Amino acid sequence: MVIHNGMALMPTERSKSTDVDGLIPTEPSSTELVNNFGNTYDSQGKYDEAIAQYKQALRIKENAFGANHINTANTIMNIGNTYQRQGKYDEAIAQYEQALRIKENAFGVDYINTTETIGNIGLFHQSQPHAIARPLSTP
Repeated sequence: MVIHNGMALMPTERSKSTDVDGLIPTEPSSTELVNNFGNTYDSQGKYDEAIAQYKQALRIKENAFGANHINTANTIMNIGNTYQRQGKYDEAIAQYEQALRIKENAFGVDYINTTETIGNIGLFHQSQPHAIARPLSTP
């Protein structure tokens, strides 16, 4: 949902690639808008649309900050969460591990944000049917 002129707006077909004023969201400041569209689609169960929005936000962040910047990690986690809800577990864990590598490089392994991500990956594995413990992949 986006607030525009005091009104709550839901993403529409037109707004999937542009914001409410018709501007193409390629500036870092537009990532919140694009990410919020992804959140809205995700909460509606429209997972493919959510992933498309998250990937657009990720492209903007990667262009602005670089692929291994911490600002990209949360969007990567959003993509992983949506893949998990779709039952695409291999894709989900790949996203989680990519975000973890970014956080480890940015903060180190003992930083709270990094340890929370490690814990979330563990919970992900625990929640899987017939889960088999395996080590995290390393870069």
